[in-house]
Amino acid sequence: PAGARRPAEEAAGHGVQQRSGQQELFADGRYSEPDLFSELDTELFAAATAGEASPEEIVVGLERELLRPDVRADIGRTGVLLHPEFTEIGSSGRMWNRDAVMMALEENPAPATEIECWERTASEPARCC
Repeated sequence: PAGARRPAEEAAGHGVQQRSGQQELFADGRYSEPDLFSELDTELFAAATAGEASPEEIVVGLERELLRPDVRADIGRTGVLLHPEFTEIGSSGRMWNRDAVMMALEENPAPATEIECWERTASEPARCC
């Protein structure tokens, strides 16, 4: 909004000076964190795709990882696997955001869950991957 001051300007107005070269951590209003899709830009992804794994297989592997109790209990790993803007609607109708899911999973990781992935193209029937 017009007339709004950024944190550095606000601090300067109170006699606090920002060091030369110091960046504002929250300059754009959003903290950048790694997530499931940012891993696709890593060397790990490049190494995996150099082999036989397709991007779809890598994403399915990361989804399966998120369903393991040891991963669900690790708030750091779930933070990497879930996008910062992640939301879902639970079976009860409750809206969950990333932070609420991470906290709930850390407290109660639940038993292992298995997923089935199906692929379908226009020319052939669906098949399990």
